[in-house]
Amino acid sequence: MDQNLTRTKKYPRQGKSSLLGKFKMRAIALFAFLLISLGTFAHGVQVGYVVLSNGYIRIYIEDWHGAQSVSSLQGNTINVTTTYGTTTVNQNVNVSGVANGVAWNNLPGAGANIKILGQCPGYANNYNNWGYFDFAPAACGVPVSITINQGNTVVFEEACSNLYPITVNATFAYVAPVITTSDINVSSCSPVNVNFNATALSSCDQNPVITYNMPSGSLFNIGSTAVIATVTDNKGNTASSTFHVIVTAPPITIVSPGNISSTNTPGKCGANINYPAATASGSPSPTISYSMPSGSFFPVGTTTVLITAANSCTTATSSFTVTVTSTDIPSFVTIGTKTVSIPNGHTPVSSWDPYVYNFADPLPAGAVVTGTDMSYSAVDQQWGGQGFNVQLYVSGTQVANTQILHNIQNFNVNYTGSIPAYVYGGTNSFHMNFAGYPGWQAFLSNATLTIHYSIKSSSTTLAGITVNNDAGVCGAVIKLVTPTTVSSCAVQSVT
Repeated sequence: MDQNLTRTKKYPRQGKSSLLGKFKMRAIALFAFLLISLGTFAHGVQVGYVVLSNGYIRIYIEDWHGAQSVSSLQGNTINVTTTYGTTTVNQNVNVSGVANGVAWNNLPGAGANIKILGQCPGYANNYNNWGYFDFAPAACGVPVSITINQGNTVVFEEACSNLYPITVNATFAYVAPVITTSDINVSSCSPVNVNFNATALSSCDQNPVITYNMPSGSLFNIGSTAVIATVTDNKGNTASSTFHVIVTAPPITIVSPGNISSTNTPGKCGANINYPAATASGSPSPTISYSMPSGSFFPVGTTTVLITAANSCTTATSSFTVTVTSTDIPSFVTIGTKTVSIPNGHTPVSSWDPYVYNFADPLPAGAVVTGTDMSYSAVDQQWGGQGFNVQLYVSGTQVANTQILHNIQNFNVNYTGSIPAYVYGGTNSFHMNFAGYPGWQAFLSNATLTIHYSIKSSSTTLAGITVNNDAGVCGAVIKLVTPTTVSSCAVQSVT
């Protein structure tokens, strides 16, 4: 049996991954086409300009490169040709600033005064990110032609055909030149050469001349020196500014040891304090001195120590305090006097030996001499010269020094202080010295030595007082003497 067979041609089935690959390839090709049609990575979409108040022209270019900064756009220049009369100047102008997210009619320095020179249809005003370029128009009062030839990098290259070249034709008004200066601070220990450089703007002159009354690199002394900078443009117009070159000595920095606290040495009204050395830095290296050196005796209380650091340039000071607190417990003292009668006497006629009288210590046990009073009459030999002095001594300490004459004179002389060689509980001496010429003498009469003393008690409390009652009354009137306390630092009254 014959059979009719129909053959059907089978094609391989298209997978999903194959279809996705073809779609990606077509999308990439379309994107590449768009880039080529717009100019590969070319972002300039709109150009405008304004004349600034200082006479400069500012060119604005909107781009679609995203928000930028002046630092990120450094090196992205535009090429500009300026023509006036028979002069043509070609230059590459670097970016002066940016305006991100700002509409065309609100740009800084322009606002509604901006003049739009060219646009890429469909792209202008869609991004609102601008770079701007400030430069002098090169001439004033004459027709000037300024042509923006191109953006020199992809950031400002045209994103559509015929955006560049584009020309501004204008006559620019004269604006006086402006010079900018600022003070210069220099640290030096001696006169120093200082370089400086002012900046100037002139709308009519690309290269105005700047001069100084003291050239850059001059030698400046320590202190402040005024320098005058003057700018002159190609029309002879000038402007001046004054700045100062200030030369100061490098400062000295002192680090003090900090405040110190201590207690007194037992039995003394203070203590010898050693403290850490201060440090000082500066150039040249400074030397350090103190108002009270380490190891000095500091009295009870607070003492300020002044630190001085100095070098050949300058001086600096700092300070810290040393506080000494007394730990001594005050005790009561008894204050009294004892008198010694000195017999009448005189110095020998044949020599300059003194008149001497020895006496037994009249003070109670534990007493300490605190001073003396001398009451006496004295006269010289009553012939020859007069007006020489006699000196009175108690156990080697001078307690009086008086001038005597031919007539008898009365004296009362006080001495306050200790008598280091005084013999407590023993024999002490009274001396009268006199010197003049051979045969001259000093005569002493009616002499009384009063010795002041104090006795320190070992107790910190006063003993009770026992008395009989006054006659006919149930009690007694008692007169109390204010006691006195003493410590190693001072005698203190107590109530």
